[in-house]
Amino acid sequence: MVRTMRDGRENHRQPKGRNGHSQHDQRMAVYHISVVAEMVETHPQTLRMYERMGLVSPRRTRNNIRLYSDADVEQVRRIQHLTQELGVNLAGVEVVFKLLREMERIRAEAANELAEFRAQLEREGKILSDEGNA
Repeated sequence: MVRTMRDGRENHRQPKGRNGHSQHDQRMAVYHISVVAEMVETHPQTLRMYERMGLVSPRRTRNNIRLYSDADVEQVRRIQHLTQELGVNLAGVEVVFKLLREMERIRAEAANELAEFRAQLEREGKILSDEGNA
């Protein structure tokens, strides 16, 4: 069952972890647009514009109501930092986020290749040590 709390968050029952505490998922949508707008001190229409531009992607309920997660709120704050404090326009924000995603993709790819290389070295090292024992 989902109930809206006074602060605008959705009250979801969360799965319990091994220690009996709720597991918090940063992607779980819990805030309505009006609450997020108040939290980040902006107009709801600004949040809708960010969504249209693909800068933030809140989940939707069956009734098409936007639900923002903690991660979405942090993304909005990053947008505000770039635009308000660093003077980047929204087109620039799109480019920054695209570059950050690409950097993360490359980092993950490099980590995978490094793990494969280490595994290969380990296999070759075992082969050499087996040959030395023969």
